[in-house]
Amino acid sequence: MELRATLHAAENQDLICENCLTRYGPNVDAGVKMRASRGCEVPSTEVVFKLDEDRLKFRRCVGNFVSHQIFKWVMVSDKFHQGVMPFDGALMAQPAKAVELFTAIEVWRQEVQSKKMKEHQAKMARRAMGGRKPGHN
Repeated sequence: MELRATLHAAENQDLICENCLTRYGPNVDAGVKMRASRGCEVPSTEVVFKLDEDRLKFRRCVGNFVSHQIFKWVMVSDKFHQGVMPFDGALMAQPAKAVELFTAIEVWRQEVQSKKMKEHQAKMARRAMGGRKPGHN
């Protein structure tokens, strides 16, 4: 759960607590209301975030589950996929948990890329239709 929450926050920088807290600055009332609705300090009675096609449901802000250590593993993952092993030895000598983590990070990257591609295609289709939604004349 911590891994998925951190990767989701990487896509949505407002879910990283430091960014969220500084965003509202002097507007304390708006910040308090927003933090209450997201379940930042106290769990909400409602589900406030859903990830992985609704398989993970959060009653607290995803930012509460962000691990800055995982951000470091994302950077190490980049090197791993370039062939630089994070631990001594060849690929087969790498710890299984590390390889599993790198695989999960790569799957996340592919999901993000696919999502961006679909959004771009939908935008291009709308632009080709002159801003009209498909099926509307």
